Amino acid sequence: MNAIASAGSYGALLRKQLAIHRAYCLMDPQNTQWVIDDTQFAIHHRQWDGIAAALEALSKIWGPPYLSEPLASQLVQLYTDVCLGVSSNETKALAMQNLTEILASTVGKDLYNTFQEKLKQVWSSLHLGSLNPHLSNEIIRASGVFLTYLDTPNTTQLDNYAYLIASASQDSQPFDARIAAAESLHLALTRTTTNLLQPTDALHPIFQSLYTTLNSDDEEVRLTAASVFSDTPGPAVPTEAAIRFLRTLAGASGERISAAAACRLIGHIFAVDDPVGELDGWVPAQRQLEEAMRVDDSLFVVEEQNLFVDEVREAKRWSAVLASQREVAGPAAAALRTWTDGGLRALLKVAAERDDGPLGWTSSPGVFAICTRIMLAAVVLVKTGLAPEFDAMLDELRDVGRKGKISGLLMEMLDWELSLDAE
Repeated sequence: MNAIASAGSYGALLRKQLAIHRAYCLMDPQNTQWVIDDTQFAIHHRQWDGIAAALEALSKIWGPPYLSEPLASQLVQLYTDVCLGVSSNETKALAMQNLTEILASTVGKDLYNTFQEKLKQVWSSLHLGSLNPHLSNEIIRASGVFLTYLDTPNTTQLDNYAYLIASASQDSQPFDARIAAAESLHLALTRTTTNLLQPTDALHPIFQSLYTTLNSDDEEVRLTAASVFSDTPGPAVPTEAAIRFLRTLAGASGERISAAAACRLIGHIFAVDDPVGELDGWVPAQRQLEEAMRVDDSLFVVEEQNLFVDEVREAKRWSAVLASQREVAGPAAAALRTWTDGGLRALLKVAAERDDGPLGWTSSPGVFAICTRIMLAAVVLVKTGLAPEFDAMLDELRDVGRKGKISGLLMEMLDWELSLDAE
């Protein structure tokens, strides 16, 4: 008699123990079909607790490094049957977790080709049904593997993947979602036969999603994302990985690349799949300056969600990316010129009216950051020949700065950036 059936009247605890025993029975290849038949019986009779126990045991006993190709194939068959046959989201999540690990292994490509139609069926069914956080995170993680096995991902598929990862990577998301996004990127970018780390407009949304995870407030998320750039064994350094990431963009150009870099430079949060569409939504620089200078008399201070991001560092990084481009493509140039023009005029007006010092008007971190963005944007536009008229305004700023009207640190930064241009 079927082992699960014989235990039916004894309750969930015995069914769980028999399910775990069933997983260990796979050590003998002759038991494979018996194990699969037992699991199918459990699916048919909706015994989710037993199936979940078996799946947890299988992930511990039969991880991908220990699987023969025939057994890996049979387990893929089993996991897909579970995904299609059960209604419990927790059980589906466990099956997806095990399935992702196998598909990400060295035999994953062959298995994907063998079960391609069934895997597509699983993928469609997961997106049509209800989700809980655990299953949602496993779908995010699995998406990185599925992307690598598409022969030639089209722009829509790449954009959808990038948007999914960017949404899951937001600072407002729980840790489990953010680490799933980082792991998905690691799977997508390190296990593919196609080089997805190319500075092209089509692939750029994935770049931006990766950069977001490299700047996560959680160290584990940053380290997972940084491992994409690790060529040697040992832990990767997120700050170095971010620098290597930006080097890949040196000299690259395209409408989305330019628009995303411009958004990053001025501190505008944008949708990774449509940075060009965000250019009309920028908050004018003069308004940003006014809001930063407004005295905050709130009783309680609202803590930033991500303390790892340094606005000044970000402005310097992305101004360098724009300056390295062969051309600032598309409407990004006009948007940045308009934004910077208003900012420079507002900056000169404030500097003419106020003196600066250790506790002066630029001592606020928010004011310092927006002043940095305005100055660096002006330098970039002068360097790229897009707004040579800003050169005279920058000279005027330097003259005002010598009179103690603007922070010495800001003036040193401006002099340094302009001297790099001169060299």
